[in-house]
Amino acid sequence: MKNKLYATAVFIIFGLFLFINILTLNDGHNWGDDFAQYIHHSINLVEHKPYTSDISLDHWLIYPPGFPLLLSSIIYWVGINLKLLKSLNVVLWALSALVVYGITLDSLDLIWARMLTVWFLTFPFFFFFKQDVLSDIPFMFFVLLSLWALIKSEGYQQRGSNGPGRVLLLLSIVCASYSLLIRWAGISLLLAVVVYFLVVKRDWKKPLGFILGSGVSWVIAWQCGSLFSGYLCKTTDSMQEWFWANYYNVTYNFEMILGFFVTDDKLFSKMTMPISLGLFNTAFGLLLLCIIGLFAYRLYQRKISLIGCFTFFYLMQAFCWPVRGGSRYMLPIIIPIAIYGVKKVKIGFQKVVLFIFLILIAQNIFVIGSNFKFNDDDIYQKESLEMAQWVTIHLKSDERYMFAKPRALWLLTHRVGASYGMYHRDKDLWYKRIKPLHIGYLICDKHFDSIGRLNDFRIRVDEGVLNITVVWENSRYKIFKVS
Repeated sequence: MKNKLYATAVFIIFGLFLFINILTLNDGHNWGDDFAQYIHHSINLVEHKPYTSDISLDHWLIYPPGFPLLLSSIIYWVGINLKLLKSLNVVLWALSALVVYGITLDSLDLIWARMLTVWFLTFPFFFFFKQDVLSDIPFMFFVLLSLWALIKSEGYQQRGSNGPGRVLLLLSIVCASYSLLIRWAGISLLLAVVVYFLVVKRDWKKPLGFILGSGVSWVIAWQCGSLFSGYLCKTTDSMQEWFWANYYNVTYNFEMILGFFVTDDKLFSKMTMPISLGLFNTAFGLLLLCIIGLFAYRLYQRKISLIGCFTFFYLMQAFCWPVRGGSRYMLPIIIPIAIYGVKKVKIGFQKVVLFIFLILIAQNIFVIGSNFKFNDDDIYQKESLEMAQWVTIHLKSDERYMFAKPRALWLLTHRVGASYGMYHRDKDLWYKRIKPLHIGYLICDKHFDSIGRLNDFRIRVDEGVLNITVVWENSRYKIFKVS
């Protein structure tokens, strides 16, 4: 009786998840810029144009085509409907919850499978993040599905059921390959599979399908102009700069993980205060060294699991990436970390840990309820549309501008522009790129450019290296013509 009651409760929560998150999808988008490039790539695919056509004057990175392919299937039929594009997040998160249930059921038991699935469905992170058209949720889904399918495949083959085992293995290879086609971070899954089967299982044949699939994904991405090496050379100018960027991000990255368990912003602000940041960086740095040592020891003993291998390689990859991307970068490893934690502490304390997760779920629901009307739209606000309309009317198709978010502005105007500095080394030398890029207008957003950008304009005018006049402005935006 209790079992049916719990199953019904999970089913109801699953239905509420779909209803609430579809109901609260907003039109529009924030000035994220990355989302616009994904949509632009998709439009180019639908219109059979070159993949990188008219993205911007200064491409920072060319994204692999996996996510744009998913978006193009919607854009082909209905055009650019941001609500529908965002609904893909809801569908894939719901499907990911089913995969979470399966992985947890294999790793723990039925009670924990239900508990962690409900916890996953009530993440405040998703309630906010579903408003972004980004590749993180599709990437997480294909990674988790690949892991689940491979684990199930191993189980079937150990029991002698080779037919289902081969089908699940093929599914795992396809999902792993597609995850790499969505984000280059999928290479961590490939490394995990190779190391796990070569070192732990002593099976050199099993990884071959994954290597072949990843190779195909690499070739497709390369043909589209996206290369993994492009990500490595665009973030820092030297190894020294890379090292210190990662050192200062140690606490930040652990904070992003803890943020899924605790929603106390005051705690995190104390951790990142200048007076305490060095202490936390050192402490978390030592923790990171312990994780590396534990992985090496478990690998030497051949007692590491496939999920453990993946979690380690993905974590190391995140800590080697000097750009602060937020909690979304940690999505694929949150459930594996939770499963590992429960495994280590639940013996003799199961009821206590279950109670803690009930509190976490209640905390999640409270945060969602407190922010039920959340709307971070920028691009469809009155001031943004006024600015976009001016640009569309007054700039010819071959005239160029500089704006902090040129890729997003293209969606509103179909006018190609450049940023003030996508590359790290360009941010202080943006004005030297005006002539080479034939920039005719500078657009300033008073909200996120703040006083710094306007002061920078004034400094360059005083130095005689910039000659500009105001041609239009409203309460939020200011447009200068370059003479």
